[in-house]
Amino acid sequence: FSEAVFADNGDATSPGNTIARAANRAEYSPIHERSKQVPPAATTCSNCTISASGELSKCYCSKTFTARIDLSNHGIRSVLNGAFSEVKDSTSLREIDLSNNMVEFIEPGAFARLHSLQTIRLNDNPVAEPAIGLHKHRRVTTGYPGLPLTLFDSIEPTAQLFFQECCWYAASAVSGFLKNYQYVLWH
Repeated sequence: FSEAVFADNGDATSPGNTIARAANRAEYSPIHERSKQVPPAATTCSNCTISASGELSKCYCSKTFTARIDLSNHGIRSVLNGAFSEVKDSTSLREIDLSNNMVEFIEPGAFARLHSLQTIRLNDNPVAEPAIGLHKHRRVTTGYPGLPLTLFDSIEPTAQLFFQECCWYAASAVSGFLKNYQYVLWH
């Protein structure tokens, strides 16, 4: 594997760097270099159905131009298939913020039809942490069990996926990691 791309804490063994190492220097950006950030004045939607058990099943955004869906800090545990299929104008949706929840699993097809999506924030969720095991007395990540292999296939390959607040990885790099690597050795 190639050399790890270091987050701002300089720790090559942090979970977010697993993807960077596996993706052979995947795109990385510190927080101050984000280029596709949605402007604060953009229309935001948060009219979504979340069950008592934390399942996000549907977001109903009837506005013509919805640039951002902010679901941070909502106690979400899982995102169901088609959760964003009721967004009226999916071509204007640029960002989905699922940060600071308890998301453990995202079903395949959760982000289907969202071809214009530029940013998905998954930081501060269990789904953004790799499963850890031991292999020949070394710590290894055995993958991201809450992320299906094809989850990011329908979105823009250059979309920014935040697994940590500090940095993002290109959707194509994460998708490649999920499909091509069963585990990555850590030091």
